[in-house]
Amino acid sequence: MARLKTTNDIFNAIAEPKRRALVEVLADGEKTVGELAAHTKWRQPSISKHLAVLREVGLVSERQEGRCRIYSVQPAASPSHKKKLHEWRPDRMTVKVEPSVLVREFNAPRSLVFDAWTKTEHLNNWMFPMPGCRCEFVQADIKSDGTSLHKITMPNGHEMWLFTRYEEVSAPDRLVFFQYMSNENGDILDNPRMPTWPKDMRATLIFEDAGDGTKLTFEWEPIDPSEEEAATFESMREQNGWSAGLDMLDGYLKAL
Repeated sequence: MARLKTTNDIFNAIAEPKRRALVEVLADGEKTVGELAAHTKWRQPSISKHLAVLREVGLVSERQEGRCRIYSVQPAASPSHKKKLHEWRPDRMTVKVEPSVLVREFNAPRSLVFDAWTKTEHLNNWMFPMPGCRCEFVQADIKSDGTSLHKITMPNGHEMWLFTRYEEVSAPDRLVFFQYMSNENGDILDNPRMPTWPKDMRATLIFEDAGDGTKLTFEWEPIDPSEEEAATFESMREQNGWSAGLDMLDGYLKAL
């Protein structure tokens, strides 16, 4: 059986702190593994392993110069084919998968935390995986059965488009949505680097009062996955890329 890949997209790739740090270092200019090791004080085999993941998702490029390999950050190539939105496929067996669950508490009232997920004046300030990114919602109809389209620009200039379909928006208690990779037109795209990643992923957010703050329970789960898709999801259960986004949300709320 082939070894499952450790990540499927940019969010998951830089959810790991060391990979995020390598991107930040390379943003200052191209470097060899030896130079990265001198800068970070990490072992070269560990750096090479993380660089391989970053290359796979298109954030880092490699070139040969003499006997040295030089690494730099660069935009990833975008796929060009489309898929149907939340398509049920009766030609295959599907399996039940327990969701990946994140629980966070924020020192902010529940109404504000809910607004931070549903109003663009907040979303544009935190809906990205690491400092130095920019977010722009170009279309937002954030209500039950509504949709939104936003662009995340990484520190190296790489652009990632995400299309969101909202299944339930019940202020200030519950938010349910599906989110997909897309292009600037909102066309849903397959993941070219990990074809066995589940096609439909649903997020369910529960907002509860916690003293003067808010407890958020975030569930992330595949819908109607095949056995192969379920296995891929399970292999990455501990690498939930939303964790980095929740860190950004926490910092944003603290700065208000």
